Amino acid sequence: MANQLSFDFFELPEIKTALHRRITRSYGKGDDSIITRSDRLAKRNRTMVARYYYWAELKRRRFDDTIKILADNEFFIDDRTVSNILVDYDDYLRELLNTNVTRAKLRDQYPGWSWA
Repeated sequence: MANQLSFDFFELPEIKTALHRRITRSYGKGDDSIITRSDRLAKRNRTMVARYYYWAELKRRRFDDTIKILADNEFFIDDRTVSNILVDYDDYLRELLNTNVTRAKLRDQYPGWSWA
């Protein structure tokens, strides 16, 4: 039989079934409160106001420097957008100012950010 190949000289390993299969993908624990795009934007905006409070009140940066940090280094949006969000979320900013929120409380509320 010329068409049939013989591999008698190879010692092929025995195929064994895996006992424990690894999970190929793992998804991080997400926020169940985010359902729509507007929910995502609202959460981003609240985070941005908290970061503004951190830079302006806790780190004592000037207004224009804080806006630049938020726009260029942290959220990658236009300066004007940051200003508009601060105006829209004025109630939340006043709440942060009136309650003198500490870095520890901000760290608990927004764990993915550096509050050092």
